[in-house]
Amino acid sequence: MDHFRYRQSAPAGIKALGVVIAAACLAFIVVAAAAADGDWAILVPILGLLAGTGLGVGIALSNLYVSLRHGQLTFGISPLWQRTLDLEDITAVERIDQVSPAAFGGIGYRRVPGKKTGLLWNGGPGVVIRTSADESITIVLNNADALADDLNRSVTG
Repeated sequence: MDHFRYRQSAPAGIKALGVVIAAACLAFIVVAAAAADGDWAILVPILGLLAGTGLGVGIALSNLYVSLRHGQLTFGISPLWQRTLDLEDITAVERIDQVSPAAFGGIGYRRVPGKKTGLLWNGGPGVVIRTSADESITIVLNNADALADDLNRSVTG
């Protein structure tokens, strides 16, 4: 049974960055292929540029998501990164009124010293999840109240 689901698209600036990366890589592929003149050694950098193109597309299509179901909390930035926590590993859940991206050095998936992780596209209300491994995970989302309530209900039984 699904208890909670949330998905938020990347901000326009992140999407634009992904498009620029993909377009630049594709342009370099075209230039490299045209300049190769039958030299197969050019395939190695072209493969690297193809990987860059894939990364750019992944960034352009990325979205932040959170899912609480089957005794697990899964969160990440799809399609680039994901993490799953078993609910029994969560020791505390706290709703925060305002989280600033500056506290994590920016937006996206962020790790800062002190076993702190942030998952955020912008500032705003969030949920701080503390784990049995003494880690603090902050997720910023519009309906932080619903996630905090569902997590607290699920963690405390």
